[in-house]
Amino acid sequence: WKVTSPTSGDVLYRSGYKGSTTYTERHCIPSDACTFEISDLYGDGICCLFGNGSYKVWVDGVEKGTGGEFDSSETVPLCPLIVGETGRIQLSSTIEDGIVAEIAFRNQYINPVVVAFINTRNGPESISARVRDISSSGCQLFMQEPDNEGHAAEWVSYVVVESGRYTLEGGIVVEAGITSSTIIHRGGQSFTGHPVQFEEAFTNTPAILHSLMTHNNNHFMASLVTDVHVDSFKVAMEAADTR
Repeated sequence: WKVTSPTSGDVLYRSGYKGSTTYTERHCIPSDACTFEISDLYGDGICCLFGNGSYKVWVDGVEKGTGGEFDSSETVPLCPLIVGETGRIQLSSTIEDGIVAEIAFRNQYINPVVVAFINTRNGPESISARVRDISSSGCQLFMQEPDNEGHAAEWVSYVVVESGRYTLEGGIVVEAGITSSTIIHRGGQSFTGHPVQFEEAFTNTPAILHSLMTHNNNHFMASLVTDVHVDSFKVAMEAADTR
């Protein structure tokens, strides 16, 4: 068996146990070591064809999993399910003035999706919130104007969600994902978006929160979503000259 962390890989590993023997072990593990995996070399678990073996896993005195009947391996989550988090920060100007905020997430993620948006309207010009350099523990946020100039201070909110599909309290279904596209919508052009398919269809037409998550050059770009259906939508980048 082994215990793994998304940041450190395997943090604990044990093997070579004898049959017909009871073992009890205590170990200290990092707070982000969230996966216990037990495996069997012969692919028939530890119960019940050739004996009645079993296992139990506790964390801080709380039982997280028990079993014995599996094939080659079985996993047990050790940490509470962290779906996401939100935050807010004030940016004093745009990236053209060198203003880029370092955001440290409160939780560790494997493949986080980050959406950012402007809360206030203190400057007269259009402004876009941008995200870049996303890692399991943080990202960078900045603002950008279409004319690539400075801007008044604005509050920027952000939402971080682990990639995947979740049902939250109250039955709200959330799906978060990342897609790559080279499609740019410019002024005077008809919209041709990059198609995105949901893992499962929603009961009703969902609301789509979207952001660009990379910054590969300093041209102003925003994201644009259209053709939203219960099972899909289309997304593209939107250039500064769009009308």
